[in-house]
Amino acid sequence: MLIRSVAAVVVTGLLLGACGGSMSLTEYAEALEASGADASSRFDRVNAALTGPDANLADAQSAVKEGVVIGNDLHADLRALDPPDELADLHEVLLELHRDVLAAQQEWAESVDTAQSVIEILDSPQAQATLSSNASALAACRRIQNALDQTAARVVFDDVPWLPSTLSETIEVALGCSSP
Repeated sequence: MLIRSVAAVVVTGLLLGACGGSMSLTEYAEALEASGADASSRFDRVNAALTGPDANLADAQSAVKEGVVIGNDLHADLRALDPPDELADLHEVLLELHRDVLAAQQEWAESVDTAQSVIEILDSPQAQATLSSNASALAACRRIQNALDQTAARVVFDDVPWLPSTLSETIEVALGCSSP
């Protein structure tokens, strides 16, 4: 739910990257998808602790703090990517938006120790700020997904031997950019 949005942002961030140019679209998409899947499964466990039927205050406090660890791991993965030139600008936007998400997550984590209930944690201004920053990052994720989806039109050039592979490369990947 709340943290799940962060996973999509992270996945998007993974697609976006470093200076630009050395990874192929395929390499970039595969690395992004792998990092996103890892973060997503970890965020699923965090969300269960926050919103599951057995959610309790101590577990929710720990879960919000664990979300920061997962977000930092994902951000490191994203920074390590060197996206193809055609996605380099989007990747930089994603990294910047993900930094905002991390800052909001950190503030949220710093506020949970004073909460008296799980509801107070979930309804806090810091939780709302995290959701808001996630929304911006999800929009960037959707732009990246769209850019990758547009490579499907290149399939008509698959058998053209004189065309450089970078101009005929197609990518099929689902980044998980939808909100929970």
